[in-house]
Amino acid sequence: MHRIESFLEANTQTQQVIQDMQDIKSYLHINNTLLTEIKDLLETQTT
Repeated sequence: MHRIESFLEANTQTQQVIQDMQDIKSYLHINNTLLTEIKDLLETQTT
């Protein structure tokens, strides 16, 4: 029984890691979008 509990705990932790990675991916996408917009603004100001 203890092995099953250990497995379930590890599974829960793995699911949390997957969720964290998906959150990071979302933040990186937002960050990339913002950086692209800033770059475009800077380029339009220098011309």
